[in-house]
Amino acid sequence: MLREKLKKYGGLFISLGLAVIAGIMVYVILKVSLPSVTVVVAKHPISVGQTIHGSDLLQMKMPLSAVGSDIMRYEQIIGKTAAYPIPTGDIIRSIHLSNEGSLATILKTYAPEGYVAVELPGNVAMGMQGLRRGDKVDVYGPMLDSTQKGAVPIVKGAIVLMTPWTNISDAKRDAVYVLAVPSAYAPALAACTVNSWNLTLTIGGNDNV
Repeated sequence: MLREKLKKYGGLFISLGLAVIAGIMVYVILKVSLPSVTVVVAKHPISVGQTIHGSDLLQMKMPLSAVGSDIMRYEQIIGKTAAYPIPTGDIIRSIHLSNEGSLATILKTYAPEGYVAVELPGNVAMGMQGLRRGDKVDVYGPMLDSTQKGAVPIVKGAIVLMTPWTNISDAKRDAVYVLAVPSAYAPALAACTVNSWNLTLTIGGNDNV
């Protein structure tokens, strides 16, 4: 009975075996014949302004036809600043990188031309932990006449570049905000920092829409 089954299905088993072997051979031939290249991808999300280190990267081989011509080598990436957000697994390309410093890159990415970066005094708006890069805020400060109470707007529509909870490097820094403002408003904000005047930030007004 076993012999009869072998006679009946033996040809089918042989055909299946040959098909599997042929498939493996085709796969191996294609893999060998298709040119490949080593690419560098993001190991985890990389933020704008972040200095890229080896721990942020992975290297893998991909078909050359699927890669493009603007890929960067590993040694070309290390130490550069991310000019755009790079999601996990994305190939690092020349457009992703900047030769400028971290803060200069963030300013160029988020603010219009003619804006400058200004640091606020410490401990300003420490309760506004929801603020993120790119948010627009209004800055209010004390009235110059010390006999009067109240606050006056110093600049409206300032763009948040860094917050006390933003870290663009491995080094620790003071818990401060850095805002982008039109250059004409920079001296007023700088005076607030130098004189340690109390400032407050607001968000959500009609001028920020």
